[in-house]
Amino acid sequence: MEILEIIKNSALDREEVIAELEMEKTPSKIETIKMLAEKLKKPEENMVIEKIGSEYGKKLFIVKAKAYNSIESKTKFEIIPRKVRKKANQGENK
Repeated sequence: MEILEIIKNSALDREEVIAELEMEKTPSKIETIKMLAEKLKKPEENMVIEKIGSEYGKKLFIVKAKAYNSIESKTKFEIIPRKVRKKANQGENK
């Protein structure tokens, strides 16, 4: 994994990262989070993967991610998808 760009965003208390990854198959978000957290020396809980993209037939993947400085800022600024919220609410109601 090679980090191409790190943009510090102090207003949102995070770093926006663009990295390049070479693998045989598309990496899962969990694998990618582990690799980025190790590379950036930040906890895995503070990482959010925005996109994992590649060109057809190539083994090179471009990863766009956000690395928050604290878990509080992550919960404050990240939007929880409707599907995830719905599942969480159903779990509480049962």
